[in-house]
Parts: sequence; C-alpha cells; structure tokens
Amino acid sequence: MKAMYRSGTEIDMPRQDLSEKQKPTDKLFRQLLIAPALALFIAAFAGMATLVYAPEVQAQSEEEAAEGEDEEGEEKKSVGKHVFIKLEPLISPVLDDRSIKGKITLVLRLHLIDTAVEEKVRHRIPQLNDAYLNYMYRYGSSAASTGVMQLESVLGTLQRLTNKILGKKIVTVLIDEVSRTRSN
Repeated sequence: MKAMYRSGTEIDMPRQDLSEKQKPTDKLFRQLLIAPALALFIAAFAGMATLVYAPEVQAQSEEEAAEGEDEEGEEKKSVGKHVFIKLEPLISPVLDDRSIKGKITLVLRLHLIDTAVEEKVRHRIPQLNDAYLNYMYRYGSSAASTGVMQLESVLGTLQRLTNKILGKKIVTVLIDEVSRTRSN
C-alpha cells in the first residue's frame, strides 16, 4: 500500500493484519458478554434455591397478598385491631416560571382508628385522592416547593383535608414514601 504526501513523494505503508487488531476487541467483547451471563445464571440459581428451601414463606406471602388486595387496588393490612389502607402514589409536578422543574411522588397510608367505618373510608378514597392531588399541585407550584420539603406542614394539611372529608378522629394520615426529583 502506498501513501502520497502533499509534496508528491510516495512512501510505502506497512500492511497491518486486521485480525491482530481485532483480537483485543474480541477479548473485551467476550469479557463483557460473559459477566452478565454469569450474573444472570447466579441470580436464577439463587431464585430457584429460594423457591425450594422457603416454601412456607412463599405460601404465607401468597395468602397475605390474596387477603391484602381489594378490587380497587388499595392494599389493606390488618395488624391486631388496627387497619391500614395504602393508597396509590400521588405524583405532582414542581412548576417554576411555567416550566416543569421536577416532580413529587407521595405514597400515603391511612390508619383507621375505628374499624367500623372502613366501608365509609373506602367509599371516599376517590374524593380523598382528588383533594390530596389538588393540594400537591398547589404545593408543587408554590414558593414552598423550591426548598426542602416541610413534611410536617404537608402532613398537617393532608390530615386537615381528611378530617374535612371524613370527620375528625376517624383516620390518621401517614406518609409511607416520599420522593422529589429535579429536572434541569
């Protein structure tokens, strides 16, 4: 193979064997392929071992799942005389100057103080979700959302909304999970 400089002189270029160039790449490719396959194999084996050696735990969790989910998708959990209802996640945007700056995800759990009103509470869950989302949208677009979330203030407002809809001393609102993400 010949190469030519701008001055017009020709030089002979050494011919390179392409198979030697590809060998390091092939080795790297094999390493990158083997590592995930090995991790997948180990995970699958660990999963099988869990199923074989822990059937009581699996049966117990299946029974709890069958009892814990109702037709609306809320999770019901009874602990002694206490009843907890886990609501679907509430997701609201954080707005600033008419642009979205992030989002707030809030998962709430309702603690029923009186178990006799469970049916009344379940009937009002859509109304509660609407009130909660309305508040979260206002909170996400206010100046209060630009800093650190004041969870005590948010929880107090959510409890007041709940008391207004259901009545006092029926339900206690608990924050199960909270997440705030920012986008640039």
